Parts: sequence; structure tokens; C-alpha cells
Amino acid sequence: MRNSLRRLERYAKSRMRRFGMLVLGGALLAVGVGFLLAALWMVLAAQFSPMAATFIYAALFLGAGLVILHVVTRQGEPEAPAAQKEHRNKAKAPGDSEKEQSLMDAFLLGADLYARLRERSAPREDRRTRR
Repeated sequence: MRNSLRRLERYAKSRMRRFGMLVLGGALLAVGVGFLLAALWMVLAAQFSPMAATFIYAALFLGAGLVILHVVTRQGEPEAPAAQKEHRNKAKAPGDSEKEQSLMDAFLLGADLYARLRERSAPREDRRTRR
């Protein structure tokens, strides 16, 4: 029991450390992009005028936003995994209400996910924890 708790604690610490580094990396990227955008605005303002630079920026951001929205709305809903479809088909019984059906779907999906995670993280010998 203690080994599994230690493993879980180490896993949680490593995930939190990774999350912290991802947040820090994202913040540094955002700052870098901000400086690049400011430098580009200065170049455009010197080349044309501050008003023209602002209009160019507005057009670029508006265009990028529209392209992203188009790509996102063009994609359909992701298809359910085969295991989820199989569980859903097995769980359906005549006369089940919608609420009972969705509860059963959630339970079976959770059980399937647990089984997959359990298989993926099969216990491995760790020399540091063996005594």
C-alpha cells in the first residue's frame, strides 16, 4: 500500500512539475510574441503611419481569427472510440430511461478507462523502492 502511495505521490509531483514548466514556457512564448508584434508595429508605423500600422494589425488579427474559426467549425464531432460504442450497445436494455442509460454509459466508460490505465501502468520493478 505504501509503495503505491509513494508511486502516486511521485507521479503527482512529476506531473505538477511538468505542468509548471509548461506554464512557464507558455508565458515566455507569449512575452516573446508580444515583443515581436511590438517590433513589427514599429516597423510598419515607421514605413507608413501609426494609423496604417494599426489597420494592418487589425486586418491580420481579424483574418487569423476568421481562419481559425473556419477550421474549428469545419471539423465534425470526434467519433466515439470503439470500446465506448461497444459498451453503449451492450448497456442498452429495453425500457431503460435516458437517465439510467447515461449513468450506465458513464460507469462503463469509467470502468473501461480504468482497465486501460491499469494495463498501461503495470507495476515495474523500481530499484530505489525495493528493500
